[in-house]
Amino acid sequence: MKTINVYLSEKGISKDVFEGYSAEEKAAKFNELNAENVKSFNELKDAEGENSKAIAKMSEALLAIKDEQLKSINEALKEQGVVLTKLQKGETANVSQESLKGILEGKRAELATLKGSSSGMNNVKIELKAAGDMSFTDNVTGQVPQAYRIPGFNDLPQRETRLLDLPVKATLESNLIDWVYEANEDGTAGPTGEGQLKNQIDFDLLVDSEKVQKITAFITITDELLDDPSQMESKIRTKLTEKLLQAVEEGYYSGNGTTNLNGLRNIATAFDPGTFATGAANEVENANIVDVIVVAKNQIQLANQSMPTAIIMSPTDVAVMKTVKVSTTDRRYVERVLVSGNSLSIDGTPVVVSNLVAPGEYVVGDFNLSTLWTRQALTIEIGYNADNFVKNFKTIRAEWRGAAVVETNDRGAFVAGDFATDTEAITAA
Repeated sequence: MKTINVYLSEKGISKDVFEGYSAEEKAAKFNELNAENVKSFNELKDAEGENSKAIAKMSEALLAIKDEQLKSINEALKEQGVVLTKLQKGETANVSQESLKGILEGKRAELATLKGSSSGMNNVKIELKAAGDMSFTDNVTGQVPQAYRIPGFNDLPQRETRLLDLPVKATLESNLIDWVYEANEDGTAGPTGEGQLKNQIDFDLLVDSEKVQKITAFITITDELLDDPSQMESKIRTKLTEKLLQAVEEGYYSGNGTTNLNGLRNIATAFDPGTFATGAANEVENANIVDVIVVAKNQIQLANQSMPTAIIMSPTDVAVMKTVKVSTTDRRYVERVLVSGNSLSIDGTPVVVSNLVAPGEYVVGDFNLSTLWTRQALTIEIGYNADNFVKNFKTIRAEWRGAAVVETNDRGAFVAGDFATDTEAITAA
């Protein structure tokens, strides 16, 4: 077996020159030497029977050579470690300041293979790069550090369902609700002279009714979108609930009574100023929004109804009302408008503000005479629709069934109108 000294002599390389080689250069020479020794070993092994002692001796020589090579490479690596240490201290320019520990840690697997290899591998390549200034622009790819995700969802602003707090709540177990009411009253009670006929009165009893209406909404969504984003199912349920309650509120306020709930503006009495109309004796000077509400409340009282419990208005009209002055020359605010915190009232009647009410519209009434009947409470169900199953979709639906009822003879307790039209109707000519 050739030793490294014999090999170097054959190649014309002095021992001193070889010792100055880097670990990578030494490993290259060792690879060439090992290749020759392995070839000789294999040739001898083919004649194993008659050369068993020679083979054993050669094996010992190979192991000795391997140990000598590893020792030489380790010394070279040690020298490179000194260089790397200097680099860490900034003693050499234009080279990375990466620590030796970091370099060797990254080469752990290759060094382990080198130490225990029997395949002739005996070199590990270590690269250094030129050092430079670091910045997010030049040295970072993607989002570093990881972005912080605010929990939950940033929801779209939704209209508050404030009007559903006004009616009385009740339940029923039928798809039709009716009531008996008096109508067509004739005659009157009064004084009667001796021997004269008594005063006769009569009236009719009629039946009126409201049908239960169904209000629905649904969302169709893939299984993946339903399952993967955190809280997605809860978000959908919340969204369906919001939208369904908004639809119920809209029906309660302005439904046509045929394909929807019978809404307040559909059953309320139209604004009728009576003697306050233009040209009458008590027409209003410098009429404004507040005056319209006062006349509407008067109309309700003249209809023998109880005093209103609420006034429904849009936020725009509320803002206008808050800025109303006594007159064009008297810049004081109207005193009948009382503001207390977030609460507002006119002559003691609370004002309920809702974006559902269009600017210019209003309803004044006794909401204790209005009932929201529920046949089926709001329910949310998940199921399949059409080919949902084979496409990995699910349909989530929300449903409510009920009726909005103001009994026939109580409808005079509600007045609906338009501020612009009604202000003009009561303004002095």
